[in-house]
Amino acid sequence: MAQSAAGISLRVLTSAAAGGGRGEQLAVACGRYVTDFGVPTFYGRVTLGEDLSLQLARELPNSLRWADLVHVNALWSPSSLLTLALCLAPHSPLRRPLVLSPRGALLPWALSQRAERKRAILRVLRPLLRRVDGWHVTSDEEASALRRLRLLGPGAQLAVVGNGVQRVPEDAALSPVEQAVIERIAALPSPRIVTLGRLHPVKNLELAIDGLCHLRRLPGQAQASLLIVGPERSGEGYGDRLRAQAAALGLADAVQFLGLQQGAAKDRLLALADVLWLPSHMESFGNVVVEALAAGTPVVASQNTPWRDLEARRVGRWVPSSAGDFALATAGLLTLRSRREWADHCRSVAHANYSWNAREVELRRLYEAVLSRATSAGLSARP
Repeated sequence: MAQSAAGISLRVLTSAAAGGGRGEQLAVACGRYVTDFGVPTFYGRVTLGEDLSLQLARELPNSLRWADLVHVNALWSPSSLLTLALCLAPHSPLRRPLVLSPRGALLPWALSQRAERKRAILRVLRPLLRRVDGWHVTSDEEASALRRLRLLGPGAQLAVVGNGVQRVPEDAALSPVEQAVIERIAALPSPRIVTLGRLHPVKNLELAIDGLCHLRRLPGQAQASLLIVGPERSGEGYGDRLRAQAAALGLADAVQFLGLQQGAAKDRLLALADVLWLPSHMESFGNVVVEALAAGTPVVASQNTPWRDLEARRVGRWVPSSAGDFALATAGLLTLRSRREWADHCRSVAHANYSWNAREVELRRLYEAVLSRATSAGLSARP
């Protein structure tokens, strides 16, 4: 929306996959452009697997002919790979200047999962990826991974631009179910710790549960609770393992699984929390951090994530990935400022450093550099 407000004409193409796996799809109009969020967006109905859409594949060439520049988000999805092939293959009639955001797909932890398969795919994709005109990454760690993998082709542009945050208005209405959840959480004693994100092993939520156990042993923290907010992928069993871990530690009542929360309900849960924990094995960015800061909540993040700035901006701690370190850092934060003081400080930092308007300006510089290079190389965006 910030790009549209800045005068950039854009279209968004995506599958209607809901991200929950097992064929779940968004309840949206498919096969045509809609403007529900102020930007023309084409949702393709998932036809095969988790996100393969024949509707999207049919529409894609039309939008490529319309575009001056293409920005692909994520690497491994079928629609991303198809777009890369159409835009970058030698002698392709749909050749367009292309920016790729890998969104963590090339970080070491991600590549270690199904490692042999991904190494084989990368060997096949390498010639194509070295033709990418511009790379957008959200952290220095991602930039280092690109260089280590030698995927930057001659003259390719590289920009490190983090994500932004736009809060839902505080007076936004809640559904009766959402209101009941908020009231139940508001009744819990402090401190309330929150994690936010899909329930997946990469989020390392086992550490969060162990961390709660450590925190409750510290002076004044015996009533601490952990709110695990995020969708569970059906049939994978990760949530069940976490529940069993909490029960084995005597924390079944102290660890609450709140499922997917969106919009105003998510923002209010973040504002009710005393601290957000980000214990992930890896993050390309970690949008939950800026969402928490915008809601007025400080953060403790693992050093496996790119959030060393928490220390410099005095809005949290960046600590080793251990339960004890998370507990001690949290107890320290709780004594530094009152909850109101934390809220004012965190919101001020979020507004000053993580607005979408500032991010849009940085991304536009990357687009302009890519288009300038394409023009110099004789690559015409449109026939």
